[in-house]
Amino acid sequence: MATSATLVGSATRSLILLGCLAALSLGCSRRAAPVATVRGPASSAGPGNVVPATTQPWAWDPSAVSPNSKPVAEWGQQLLEARDPAARARAAVALGQLGDQGYPSLLKGMQSDSEVTRRVSLQSLPRQEMVKHEREMLPVLAILLRDADPEIRRAAVSRISWFGKASHPYVTSLQHLARNDPEGNVRAAADTALIAIQEAMIGKAVTGGEGTDVRPR
Repeated sequence: MATSATLVGSATRSLILLGCLAALSLGCSRRAAPVATVRGPASSAGPGNVVPATTQPWAWDPSAVSPNSKPVAEWGQQLLEARDPAARARAAVALGQLGDQGYPSLLKGMQSDSEVTRRVSLQSLPRQEMVKHEREMLPVLAILLRDADPEIRRAAVSRISWFGKASHPYVTSLQHLARNDPEGNVRAAADTALIAIQEAMIGKAVTGGEGTDVRPR
């Protein structure tokens, strides 16, 4: 009987040990959950990039926004007042898709005290709407050239060149950024913008004006 009890106990211990080893192996083989990703806003340089949500919490998926799901005034209020950065971003996308109706709120957003709101408002306003409101937009973009956020500076630089010959008064600011901005992508954007403005000025020269080399020296 003692021998039988000993064998049973030994077998039980072996089964327990095997179970522990199997559980340990299963735990080690599991992979960590992937970092959630979201799609950021499209820029003048191309479509939005997939970025970790933890590093850019205000990024969003534009395809998930339905601009007609609420009144324009509510989208505007959400852009300027929502506590959640992602909610502000969704509002900016919706307002950008609403054209003239959304423009006033996005203009306010570009002048907001919130860095997130300035960024998403600037990135969401379509080119045609921005150029249509040249007199209002150029002074706002000139202010954003000095923004503390390098991505806002880069986006403002790129958009100033959209105005062609009308951008010429801002050449000195762009030259300064092309030479001195601490961020390489801002310097590169400024170089590209200066080339675009120079091409516009050459076009002016063809029609009787004088062309000017605006590139930094």
